[in-house]
Amino acid sequence: MKKPLAVIVGVGNGLSASLARALGRRNYRLVLAARDTDKLHDLAAETGAETHALDATDAAGVDRFFSELPAAPRVLIYNPSPPSAKRWT
Repeated sequence: MKKPLAVIVGVGNGLSASLARALGRRNYRLVLAARDTDKLHDLAAETGAETHALDATDAAGVDRFFSELPAAPRVLIYNPSPPSAKRWT
């Protein structure tokens, strides 16, 4: 049986990372997309996820990203931050 596909757009180290871990534990094939994929290496290694660079404000890039997915996602989480969002630390 093929793993169902889960896609998370706008992955950071908070909510999206927690959802990726939860979906990974439930045997989903994960695709994680963010403007900066360098920050996703540890999460991808932990969950077995694929990572893709994607600026969610680029409509043509978003269209291309979804058209290149291997299957229709069973779960889609769209959680991007605006480019000017400041981190609360």
